[in-house]
Formats: sequence, structure tokens, C-alpha cells
Amino acid sequence: MKKILTLLFITLISTEIFSQNQVIYDKTENKTFTVSSQNADAWLNQILQTLARAYGKPTSAVRFQFAFEQNNQISTRGNQLNFFASIKKIKITGDCKYKHFGLEDLLVPEKLDFELKWLKGNQILGNYTLRNVKINSGETEILNKTITDTLHGTNYSISLENYVFNYTGNNVNELNDKVNQIDTYHSQLEIVSRKITEITQINSEPEDLRRMPNLDKIYDYKNIATSNLDLIRNTENQGFYKNLVQKGEDPSEFSKKIEQLEHKSRKLLTNSEDVLSHLDEIYYNRGMEMLSRNNPGGADQMFNVSIQKNPNFAPSHFQLARLYYNGGNVGRAIDKIFEIRRMNPDPQTKQQTIEFADGIYKDFILQANDLNNRGMFDRAMAVLADAKKLCTDFPEVRCLANMDNEYSRAVNGKYDIILHDFDASFKANKLVDAEKIINVAKNYRESNMMFLPDDGDIVDRLNDLYFKYISLAESENKQLLYDKAMSHLIEAQRICTSYREMTCSPELDTQYLIANTGIYQRKLNESEKKFREANYDASENALNDAMAYRLKYGVNPDNREQEMQIAIKQKIHDKLIADALKLEQNKNFESALQKYKDARNLENQFSISPNKFLEKYINGSAKSLIIQKIAEGESAVAINDLTKARNSYSRAQLLQGEYPLADDREINKALGTLKDKIFKQECINAQTEYDKIIAGALSFEAVKDYISADNTINEALKYSSDFPYCGINIKPALDKKHEIEDAVTYSKKMNTLFNSIKNSDFQTAINLYIDASEFYKSKNIVRYGTQHDDLYSFILKQNSNFINFTAGWYMDKKEFDKVQELFKVLKTRNFDKSYTENNQKKFAALMAQKDYSENPAAEYKSNITKYFGDDKFFKAFGKEYKKQWKRLK
Repeated sequence: MKKILTLLFITLISTEIFSQNQVIYDKTENKTFTVSSQNADAWLNQILQTLARAYGKPTSAVRFQFAFEQNNQISTRGNQLNFFASIKKIKITGDCKYKHFGLEDLLVPEKLDFELKWLKGNQILGNYTLRNVKINSGETEILNKTITDTLHGTNYSISLENYVFNYTGNNVNELNDKVNQIDTYHSQLEIVSRKITEITQINSEPEDLRRMPNLDKIYDYKNIATSNLDLIRNTENQGFYKNLVQKGEDPSEFSKKIEQLEHKSRKLLTNSEDVLSHLDEIYYNRGMEMLSRNNPGGADQMFNVSIQKNPNFAPSHFQLARLYYNGGNVGRAIDKIFEIRRMNPDPQTKQQTIEFADGIYKDFILQANDLNNRGMFDRAMAVLADAKKLCTDFPEVRCLANMDNEYSRAVNGKYDIILHDFDASFKANKLVDAEKIINVAKNYRESNMMFLPDDGDIVDRLNDLYFKYISLAESENKQLLYDKAMSHLIEAQRICTSYREMTCSPELDTQYLIANTGIYQRKLNESEKKFREANYDASENALNDAMAYRLKYGVNPDNREQEMQIAIKQKIHDKLIADALKLEQNKNFESALQKYKDARNLENQFSISPNKFLEKYINGSAKSLIIQKIAEGESAVAINDLTKARNSYSRAQLLQGEYPLADDREINKALGTLKDKIFKQECINAQTEYDKIIAGALSFEAVKDYISADNTINEALKYSSDFPYCGINIKPALDKKHEIEDAVTYSKKMNTLFNSIKNSDFQTAINLYIDASEFYKSKNIVRYGTQHDDLYSFILKQNSNFINFTAGWYMDKKEFDKVQELFKVLKTRNFDKSYTENNQKKFAALMAQKDYSENPAAEYKSNITKYFGDDKFFKAFGKEYKKQWKRLK
């Protein structure tokens, strides 16, 4: 067993050694090729054009060398020969740079074509052409070919010749990418260099920044620094920076310039932000410097800028308060003091503000004392109001007792001035102005009750004003100037009723009565004057005015009032009768009758002398009016205006009942005649309208609209029933209704089936049409001249949805020719074929079964064609027919 294993091991070793490749040819050589525009294809030409731009010379002058070390080998393995070749140590020289960047790796062609010669000595044993062999910038295997050695010779060699280097679109794209990145490198380098120059010109030391005249410029510096840092971040994220600079391709030291710009920008940003965060203090210090130079305007500007930068910087607010106060703008100074107090300032500013507020308060008291001494009480109170607000709202400032003393002096001083103004106006009889002034005094006192508790001065002056008005009225009443007296009494009454301090006196009522009596007597005099002028209407109006005035104001009546009333009514009564007689002569009986009745009303209401013929006048005028109304009614009948005629008849009846004329023969006869004429004309109109309606029914019949004809006959019959007393002959209408009865029934059946089609109730429509057809035949409807189609012809005239349904209906009835024809009709109508698919499939199944039973050996395609040809509209039919046919097979 041990011997067998040993023998097996030796055999395996021998086999392994024998199976390994044996190199029989191995040669290494260096090759160099010049690449130029000569015989260059389109891709290489693009590469050479790019290099030509870089070197500033024509494309034809561009050259670069492509050199490499090539190793050729032949190895054997049994009867197999393996040809192997590789290249390495590729080197590109010549015109191979772009703006100081090397492009060597990108100028290696992507593919290689060459010829392989297999030699034995100088004898060529075989030629092979290899194309599109891929190469790269490292070591590349360009040949690995195995053949069977049928010659079993020795002294073999190989030779690679006729090299063709193939540049491709990939070479061009990679080169263009790098060229674009190099261009971006230089454009960004220019930007960065410009930014370095710009920022180098800025003095970014903190103290230099603080001393800048225009500190707002620091915002620009901050923006410059921030913009530079953004530029750096964006640059470092760009492809050219990652692919060139960060990989060591940086001929212009771009990375160092970036570091330089970043260092300067961060320093400028840090120092700018520090200065900007202390702008309130910087401007405050500049304001204090302005104060030290006696430049309050400049200081004001600096302090305001300080609080613009920081609205809560209390020291600047405090200095502004001092500036405002020293400049005479006390209100703004106080506003600033309160503003500082609300913002919780630093301890030093807080204490300064308290001391400053206390000083202002004491200045206010001194100023108020001086103003009171000079009689300038309003200004004193305004100053004291500011002082009170200050010590009340600013708890650290204590209110002093002398403030109230000065306020009391000011209030009383102004009150005395107001009362003095009243006295002057009252003395000058300017009573309206005096009252306005006393109201000012009254309101002023009520607003200052603490300092003006007694209202005696105001009450005394209101009494003076009240009795002054009464005195003026008394004088005017004596002069019979009652209207002027009344106006003054109204003012006196207003004063004693509207002021709670006042009460009205008896003198007011006395003078009121005198004035009202005088006005009443004047109105009676006016009425008498108009009566004497025979202007009785105006006299009556004046008398009514006098009576109304007396009643309104409670004046005692004068005896003349009743005498004048009787005299005026008598004149009006007599004139009414005279006017009525004239109106009767002019046939205006209605107006005459009204005037007679007005005269009778005056006799009943007043103790005037009556007219003994008045009732005769009234009855005569009433009869004439009735006869006139009857005549108007007859005229209305003549022109067929029965509404007006009836109104005239009713008016005449009412008038007859209103007056003692019920037994008047003339009136009764005339009324009877008018009534008969109205009745006769009414029946004539009814017959005319009835005939018109019947004519309409006959028109409908003429156009074979029997339903409308029947409805119109019914309308005429109903109309005639409204006039039973007129004897309208309805028999012809009833005969005509019976005559067209069958046509009406047939038309209604057809309307019902058309509604069924409209509502897509197609089966009902078919049933109704069959029923209508039977009715048409049984009732001989043709006698009416109405045409009735057979069912199929009727279907062809209807909508496509109905036709699609009836195709299925005819399938159930096994009338397949009609089904086929109906499908073709739908096709010519461009009906949506998707709606016919179910019917097509059903028809296809029926036809397939029928055709198969008749000729099972037939070709189904021929059968399909005989129905509908190759029309795509019937695609569903064809597919289903084929399916059913195969199933039957």
C-alpha cells in the first residue's frame, strides 16, 4: 500500500511539471512614437486643437511623443503556443502641458490597433490583426493569444508592427474636463488674489477700527470678511480644487493664497464683530468728547446714534435728557427720564437720573412761583402739572407741600379772571357771551373743587343773568314788541330750568302771559283784516292760527274769536252754493254735488243761516250725475270696454241708494237698459273667444298634432262652462273630440315610447312600439294620414344606444341578418365601439356555433371576413369568434 501511494505522488509531480508554461521567447524593447495632426482623426484633432491653444501655435505644429517599454513573450504548454505582450513605463513628452499643468496621463490613447507576426527565423508563419486593444497609463497587457502548434518547430519569435493609436470621445471628454478645471483654477486664483489685495488695504487692528470716523464702514468690513470666508468654503468644495489642488497639482500655490485670505478674513471678522458689539459705548464716548468741546449738537447726534445701536444703553439716554433740559425742551427731558427708569439702568446712571429728576422738580416749583407772581396762572398750572406728574410717577422724587400752595394760588387767580370777564360782558349787555363765560367758570370750578369749594359767585351771576332777561322782556311787552319779549323769556326760562342752582320766579309766568296774549290778539286782528278784504280763506287760516296759539299757550279767548268764525263760515257756505250752481251749468255734476254737501256740513256744524233750497239742489245734482254715469256706461259698452261699463253701472247704483232716488222711473229705466247691453255684449265676447279657441284646435288637427288639438277642445269646453247663460253651441266641438279620439290615443302611445327611449328604457320602448303598431292596424289610424313604420325601419331612425340594444334583442330572436346590419349602421355613425363589445362577443359566439355546425372544416378566418371584413371596429367580434371556434374544435 505504501509503494502505491509513493508512485502516485511521483506521477502527480511529473504531470504538474510537464503541464507548466515554458517561455521559449522573451524580448523587451523601447518604443517611441510621435503624435501629430498628420493622419489624425476627429477625436485626436480636438485634442491637438486644445494643446495648440495652450501653446499659442497652429494645430499642425503641435507634437508630443508617446514612449513605452514593450515586452514580447512566447510560451508553450503541450502543443499550445501562447503569444503575450505588455507595455509599461509609458512616458509622454513634448507639447503636453496646459497653463503649467501636466496633461500626460490624459494623452495616453484609449485603444491600440496593431499587426502580430509569428516568425520562425525570418519565415512568417502567421499574420494576425488586433483592434481596439485597451491601454492605460500603467502596465497594460496588449496581447494574450493562444494557438495550436501543428509545426512543432523551434526558434519561434513574434513581432508587433503597424501600430495605430486610437483616441476616443472618452479621451477628449477627460481632457476637456481637466482643461475646464484648470481654467477655473486660474479664474478663481485671480479672484482670490484680488480679495487678498483688497483685504490687505484694510487696517484691521481693534484700536484702528474704533478710531474710524465712519463706524458704519465696519459693517462693510464684516461683510467683506464673511464674503471671503464663503468664497473659500465654496472654492474648497469645487471640483477643480479637489481634483487639482488637493491632489498636489498647484503650480501657482493656490492653497497658500487660500490660507492667507482665510487668516486675514478671520482676523478682520473677529475684530469687526468686537467693535460692532461695543458701538453704543464708542458713540457714547464720542458724545462725551463733543460735550467737553462745547459742541452740544454734535453730542446729541452721537448719543442718538449710540441708542440706535443699543436702545437700552442708559448712559446715552441720560446725557440726551440733560441736553434736552439745558436746551429748553423740558418735555423731552422728562420723557427720557421715565424711559431710563423703565429700562433698569446701571446703578450709576440710575442715581444720576434720580438726582436730575429731583432737580427738575424743584425747578418747576420755583418757576410756578415766579409765574403766579406775574399773574401767568395758566402757565403756572401747566408747570405744576408737570411737577406733580414727575413726583407722582417717579417715586424717588418726593412731592412737597409748597407745590399745592402754588397750585391753589394759580387756580384761584385764574378763577377771578374768568369772573371778571363775565362782569365785563354783563355790563356791556353781551348776555350770550356772559353766559358762555359763566359756564367756563362753572366747569373750571367743578374741575378744581379742592381749591374752589364755594359756588356763591357763580349762583349770584346766574341770577343776575336770569333777571336781566326778564327785565328786557317786561320792557318789550310794554312797547308791544311781543316776539322780542318772547325770545328773552325763553332764554330766562332756559336758564332757570337748565341750571340746577336756579329756580324759576313768578315774574317769568306773568311776562309770558302778557306776551302770549299780545301775540294772540295780533293774530285775531290779522283775521279781521283779511275778512274786510273779502279774502275769506286767508281770514279763516289766520283765525285758525289764532285759536291754535291760544289753546297751546293757555290764553283766555276773546269774544271776537267766535264772531269771526260765524261770519267766515257764512261767507264760505254761500260761496260753495254759488260755485255749485255754476258747475251744474257746465255739466260738472260730481264737483257740484260735493260743494252742495260741503255747504250742508257747514249748516250742521255752525250757527249760520241755512239755504232753504239746498236739499233740492243736492237731489237734483245727484240725479244728473247718475244719468251721466249711465251714459258713460253705454258708451263703454259700445267700444266693448265692459270693465269700465260695469264700474259706471255700479257707481250709478251706489249714488241712487245714497240719495232718495230709489223710485225714480227715469233712473230705473236707464239702469235696466245699461244692464241688458252689458249682458248682451258679454255673451258676444264669450262666443268670440270660444270660436277662437276652437279655431286653434282645428289648426293643430291640420298639422296632425292630435294631442294638442284634443287639449285645446277641452280648454274651449271649460271656457263655455263659465258662461252657461250665453247658450254657446258645444256640439260640433264634442263631435270633433270623438272624431280624433283614436288618433289622440295613438299619439299618446308614441309619446310614451319616445320618453322610454329618452330614459334608456329600451325594452319598454320596443314593447310599446309593438303595442302601438297593433293599435294602428286595428283602429285604421292610416285614415288620419299618419304614417307608421315597421319596427326595424323605426329602429334605424333612433339614437345609437337604442340601435345597440335592439341588436341584442334581434339576436335573441335569431334574426341575425338584422343584427349584422345594425352593427354596420353603428360603425357608419362612428359609435364608440367599446359600448358594442358585449353584443359583438355574444353575436360572435352565436355565429361561430352556427357556422361550425354547418361546416366544421371551414377556416375560421374566412368566416370572420365574410361578416365584417377586416374592419377594426369589429375586433371584439373577430377575437371572440376565433376563441369560440377553437373551443368547438
